[in-house]
Amino acid sequence: MEEITVFSVNVPAPNRVNDIVNKYKGEHFERFNISEKAVEILRKSTEGWFSQSQLLEGIGITNQTNNVRNHLRPLIEEGLIVKSDTRTNRQFYYTISDKGIAYLAYLSRMELLSSYIGE
Repeated sequence: MEEITVFSVNVPAPNRVNDIVNKYKGEHFERFNISEKAVEILRKSTEGWFSQSQLLEGIGITNQTNNVRNHLRPLIEEGLIVKSDTRTNRQFYYTISDKGIAYLAYLSRMELLSSYIGE
């Protein structure tokens, strides 16, 4: 099957990432109830714009209502992923938001801290 790029995404430069992280400095990310599969979806979304099925199947789960409800919808509700304004072939496309970038940076810091203190 041939892959077609529908949208492109501009990955922020490292200094821009710092600006994004600072913008969400007061956000209480520890309160988010985000599953491990949702974090995988969020990481996948850093690669560009994807349809719902591409995101779910891209991390090895099916495009079923329960998977959308449990893993994709919380990302959208928390503003970690944004939906395209227009549809292509009756589908919306999703990518990571600035808030999502800040959340991944938060998770990286927590993982680093956990490894440092031995948890």
